[in-house]
Amino acid sequence: MSARARIGGALLALLVVAAGATSCTPPPVAVVHVIDDEARSPQLDPAVLTVQAGTEVRWRNNGAYTHVIAVIEDADGIPAVPGGAQAFNSGPLRPGETFAVTLDVPGTYVYQGAESSVSVATVEVIAP
Repeated sequence: MSARARIGGALLALLVVAAGATSCTPPPVAVVHVIDDEARSPQLDPAVLTVQAGTEVRWRNNGAYTHVIAVIEDADGIPAVPGGAQAFNSGPLRPGETFAVTLDVPGTYVYQGAESSVSVATVEVIAP
């Protein structure tokens, strides 16, 4: 086999690999809306969300005020997340901003709007 044929074969193999890499499916995404207005108290919508492990959960502040989305901790400071999972805290989430976390560990994550009266909500992560 000539050197030219070997190079052509190698280029073809690279193109096949590259084509396969671009067809990867992105992880699923779920969105929770933070809502506050004069007609009702601040809410997280949906308040209960069920997703498969590996889903990116995004919180979007559709309200008029800044909120902080954070995992609840018990009296001993232990976060309400499954064993092996990391707690999350958005920091100040201003109106129009989004905060995202990919949840890989199955179980229940309990969170709230830490600096507001946003109610408690949960994300239930199930194994794929």
